[in-house]
Amino acid sequence: MNKTTKSRIRPAPAQEIIIDAIADDFPHRLHDRDSLLRSPALDREIKSRGPAGKTRQEAVKRSLGRVRHGPVREVLLLDRNHPRIRLPEIGIVAVSISIVSLNAEHEAWLKSNGSDWKVAHQAWRRDMKAREPVPPSPEPTQELILRRIIEGSKNWIREELPRRSDGEGLRLLILDASIVHGSGSFDILLTVLYRQLDHFTRFIREVVQRTQHVNSTQTLQVPYRIGLPNTPSGS
Repeated sequence: MNKTTKSRIRPAPAQEIIIDAIADDFPHRLHDRDSLLRSPALDREIKSRGPAGKTRQEAVKRSLGRVRHGPVREVLLLDRNHPRIRLPEIGIVAVSISIVSLNAEHEAWLKSNGSDWKVAHQAWRRDMKAREPVPPSPEPTQELILRRIIEGSKNWIREELPRRSDGEGLRLLILDASIVHGSGSFDILLTVLYRQLDHFTRFIREVVQRTQHVNSTQTLQVPYRIGLPNTPSGS
């Protein structure tokens, strides 16, 4: 193995320091570049590597200036408590899927050329050299149901909860969405930021529960949360 290959596999020491410092403060605190450089966590990580601390500090600064992709990257987050956002409440929606209904749509999909795509896709997976075959229409899956919920929510928010020009803030936002396995009660989890309980309950009734193949929903309100997007910034 040559030196170039080794350097690609093992992160630079500066990257290791940055990763450890960020992990040390998360989920209690998020950092931007300036706050990370001022943070006690970064100072501890630099000192723990032994002498030449000033050299390592400069290496960290240079590495942060090149942050684009890789183990450390920058993302833009909405501050849900900012006056122009104002989404103080958090709710979780547990969604149960009707497997009978979903299987019926899947059978109909297979009969309308979906089976040909399945055969072609299985052949493609054996070597993955050619371009991946595209199904004639989206395959009915839990992932498709989740996409329908998200797309439906965006249309519903634009029509029912439009953002006003007076800076009043957003009304509702899906923070994250997950397909989960191992539960007999639900198949999808949605974390939703909202301002008014009425907005949250309407979203469930008018979007989630009306999405094809959704069997039932359970709702939980979250009084406290550590992690994105609640974590305070380091500034």
